[in-house]
Amino acid sequence: MKKTTTEKHIPGLNAIVILLLVLASSILCACTSSDVAETPGATEEPVEGGTITNKTDPDAPKEIKSDSIVSFHTNISLPDRWKGDRDERGAHDFEFEIKQDEGNVLTAYEHISGVSLPVDDELLKSLQKVIKDHDLVSRNGRYRITAGIDPEFGSPCEFTVIYDTGEKLSFTVDNEPYSEWECDIYDVFAKWFSDNGIDSLYPGKYTATAKRFSITVIEDGEELCDFSTALKNTDGEYVYTLPDDYYANLTTILSKYDLTLKYDYSRYNYSSGVYDNHENGYFGFGEAKPDYSETDSEKDYVDIYVEYDDGDRFSIETKKKSEIAAMQSMLDELIGYHSGIHRTDGKS
Repeated sequence: MKKTTTEKHIPGLNAIVILLLVLASSILCACTSSDVAETPGATEEPVEGGTITNKTDPDAPKEIKSDSIVSFHTNISLPDRWKGDRDERGAHDFEFEIKQDEGNVLTAYEHISGVSLPVDDELLKSLQKVIKDHDLVSRNGRYRITAGIDPEFGSPCEFTVIYDTGEKLSFTVDNEPYSEWECDIYDVFAKWFSDNGIDSLYPGKYTATAKRFSITVIEDGEELCDFSTALKNTDGEYVYTLPDDYYANLTTILSKYDLTLKYDYSRYNYSSGVYDNHENGYFGFGEAKPDYSETDSEKDYVDIYVEYDDGDRFSIETKKKSEIAAMQSMLDELIGYHSGIHRTDGKS
């Protein structure tokens, strides 16, 4: 059979075709290969962020009889907690550990900030309470991490506790930066170190000076205070003559109650999983875990607005009795201070 003109041999064509086939094959291989090394016994499931490695031990005990912790270790990353003097990636990372030091003294560490202290029963019992409150033993044996996701979530969170009976609670998961249990672990250590004279896990006292302020307090239907440094009369004149040291005194009162720390640390609502604590009327004064079923009071109301000279500002507006009761000492002091400042238009 004769070859048609399209079937004629062209010098070098076969070599070109072969080269193209090799290149195509290489590209396909590259597209289907994974950057994650296979782990014996691991289950790998492709997901949008990366590859899930699951080496969970289903037989790990889900009940631990002892409550006495003899060693503890976890690493967590919390964007809602203070980052100290660290910057950028890893700024909100914390690594907590309890172990014997070189002198066989059981010691608590936060390795990134470098603080350490011999432990006491208060710390151990507080940590065990967090473990029980969040049923962390139900995670025992879990190992499930995802490769290639955002660093905030992607640094594996390792959690290991050993008890005096030899029982062990251990799991490794993707970091859970907005989880309640991680924040509770941080809060236990931060408060314990602070109570023992080390404030490195807390921000320094807020040093900005208030430059604008207003407060309204209604208790049992009666207005106890209604004051604003920005209030003007019909002629456009400010109606309060403020003492020369007014803002210094006001700032001292607000600082005394760690107002900015309470406000900032109360933002996240762990029940709904969004930033709506403030919208629900809770600003860090009441219970650490507010009762979101609490209804607004019909006769009690607090509204506070503060603006600082560094540009920060915040607003507290609540009708929650529990929150108002918790801030009562601060309210009494603010009301007492402002009761001595009178309006210049004749209205006290």
